[in-house]
Amino acid sequence: MQAFDGSVFNPVVVPADFDTESGIGFAFLNGDPVIAGTASNGSVDVRRFHAGAWEDPVFVPPASQTGSIFLLPSGRTLLVGMAGIAGLGLMERVLYP
Repeated sequence: MQAFDGSVFNPVVVPADFDTESGIGFAFLNGDPVIAGTASNGSVDVRRFHAGAWEDPVFVPPASQTGSIFLLPSGRTLLVGMAGIAGLGLMERVLYP
């Protein structure tokens, strides 16, 4: 993964404790990379790379539908959800300062 600092792209290493079982999602929120993945306990681990470092994880409870994770950024809000075979399961909005 790489982050753009305004002039060049720099490598960004995924945090070592980002231990996900499946369902990886990726998006940009105001230029900051955001990753999400299904953790072993069923919740979704959401992380933002901001100001040169990964912030503490936000754990989102699982949705009724399991499957692919989607991230929809809008302003300071990130909508986190899952799309499964039976349809769409909205999970939660995450608001970043």
